[in-house]
Amino acid sequence: MYENRRARKKRRKEKIQRTVWIATAVLLVSAAAACIFILINNKMKPQIPGPEETLYRYAECLNTEDFAGIYSLLDADSRARIAQEELVGRYENIYGGIEATEVVLEIDTDITAGENEWDETHPAALNYHISMSTLAGELSFPSCTILTFDKEAGEWKMVWNLSEIFPGLQEGLRVRVRTIQAERGEIYDAQYNLLAGLGEVWSAGVVPGKLEEPREEAIGEVAEVMGVSVERVEKELGASWVKDDLFVPIRNFSKDDIELKEQMIAVPGILLSTVEARIYPYGEAAGHLTGYVQSITAEELEARKGLHYNSLSVLGKTGVEAAMESVLRSRDGYRIVLVDEEGNEVEEVLSCAPQDGEDVRLTINAPLQEKIYEVMKEDKGAAVAINPETGEVLAYVSTPAYDPNDFVLGFTTAKWETLNGDVNQPFYNRAKSTYCPGSVMKPIIGALALEGGVLTTEETIDYRGNAWQLNADWGDYAVTTLHSDYAPKNLNNALIYSDNIFFAQTAVKLGAEGVAEGLDGLGFAQTPDFMLAMTASSYGGSDALQNSMTLADSGYGHGLMMVNPLHLACVYSAFYNGGSMIAPQLLYGQEPVWWKENAISIETASYIRSSLVDVVNAEGGTGRAAALPNKLIAGKTGTAELKLSKEDTTGTEIGWFVGMNGEKDENPIIIVMVIEDVKDRGGSAYVAGKVKECLAYYYQYRE
Repeated sequence: MYENRRARKKRRKEKIQRTVWIATAVLLVSAAAACIFILINNKMKPQIPGPEETLYRYAECLNTEDFAGIYSLLDADSRARIAQEELVGRYENIYGGIEATEVVLEIDTDITAGENEWDETHPAALNYHISMSTLAGELSFPSCTILTFDKEAGEWKMVWNLSEIFPGLQEGLRVRVRTIQAERGEIYDAQYNLLAGLGEVWSAGVVPGKLEEPREEAIGEVAEVMGVSVERVEKELGASWVKDDLFVPIRNFSKDDIELKEQMIAVPGILLSTVEARIYPYGEAAGHLTGYVQSITAEELEARKGLHYNSLSVLGKTGVEAAMESVLRSRDGYRIVLVDEEGNEVEEVLSCAPQDGEDVRLTINAPLQEKIYEVMKEDKGAAVAINPETGEVLAYVSTPAYDPNDFVLGFTTAKWETLNGDVNQPFYNRAKSTYCPGSVMKPIIGALALEGGVLTTEETIDYRGNAWQLNADWGDYAVTTLHSDYAPKNLNNALIYSDNIFFAQTAVKLGAEGVAEGLDGLGFAQTPDFMLAMTASSYGGSDALQNSMTLADSGYGHGLMMVNPLHLACVYSAFYNGGSMIAPQLLYGQEPVWWKENAISIETASYIRSSLVDVVNAEGGTGRAAALPNKLIAGKTGTAELKLSKEDTTGTEIGWFVGMNGEKDENPIIIVMVIEDVKDRGGSAYVAGKVKECLAYYYQYRE
């Protein structure tokens, strides 16, 4: 299938993008767009005025884009043959149309003062060579200018002709620039499932002569079924080229939308045709991952001047489309040709072949990506899945999402208004953001305590009740927990029952410097070299941790703690990898890279992973909702309360679950899922159940 797609991409369609008219100024291309620069190599300006002096002035006019100044250099007969406005228009249109830059003019004969004595009673011929960079490559051609002496003006004047502008140009011919479209590279998952690439869509349009009367009502019906404004339909039908029997395209839509297709073909005057367009087969499920392309804007085109973009180029705006723009982008080919008045090609002056963009293969497992999206699509949140041994990102999901096909095919008015006004912000990529982590931080604080020597695996902490204060300075503030009636109160049991007080006290034992140093060693306040932008996890810095309440709250994932889901997955990979923390990879075939090698000891990593197995599988463990029969799962729940004050009862909750292999596996995976607004919906157990469903799908295990 992949090879067939590559073969199809070799088919090209030559499209006429611009026509540079010689007789009249059709293209309103400014002289500034030509960016002309004139060099005259190895010559010395003569001291005695002669015909070469006029040629130098001609070069200076080109250099300053003073095309009107060229007109003043022409002899009387030339000015009689062409008006100044026409001459200026031809220079602007042709040089602008071919995007001429770095124009170099060289006079062939050596000119030094006194070497040449010109007979003012006879014409003088000067040979010169002109070259320039164009959108089709380097254009170079010889030319010869005839000059006559104007006694009244006391100077030599040019006998001008069209070949001064362009090689082979003469009356009755015009210059056209034809574009040979190149194909943008495609995006695939690890198994070559297409994520973004060329596909077929419906082009819906109108044949004006088939519209029923009254015409205004017919246009209104067309606009309604197509989901566009009446003004847009009228604008398209009002184009100068439109005739009653011609198909006028209005909008494109997916071939998967069978219902819309049936609605459209039922309206008299609407016809459908098949066209090629960039498509995103997984739609919303991979929207924030792939991103989308759109036509380049004038500002973007100006910013990329000299990089071979043109007004018809598309540009990756977000996601992988933007991150891999330099690889995916294509470079159109061009043919600069001379045509006659009927449009028949007379001569090809210059051409360059198109260059297709390169394909990109990601580490993504598209079926898993789609499954996680389906499980989460009614929620606000994010999920990532990685292979902890290689760092390969298997899934990257943000919900709610948008369909990138809409950006390519065009939004209906109603859909754009709905999405743009949605308070749930479907365009916001939650996977790159940070959230208050809650209890998913507890295994990390526990590991730091073991590494820092302030806690042992057997050590217990004695306290009673569900509230704890460090001292009276805390006033009426206290750390509270839901579970304190277990014994013994050691690290393993504290993780199983997710005891806030145990980890608050542990953080205080570590101290501000110990917590800060430990978190920095696990990549906090840092971002890896990853294809997509991600916000760095943070904890407020060591100064903030000097406040004992903030320090204690940080121990159970509150305080100023903010964690990125993908970073969290990488931290948990250390528990699987014997203490080394993998860096995430999204481009297939890359060598694994350790983000933090030997971040914790093998002993600490093994102990924490064993405790995470108990969190899911032990009686009373907070992660029981993620347990799978016949597959050992390790994991950790987390619930972060977001409220304005201690007394606030209206605050919401963020639910987390990290699920992973409890033992070495041939298909290792870590899934991190965070969901907003889980209060009164089961809290983190709600999230754990969803991760369980995704893990079961990944292992293809059916209960």
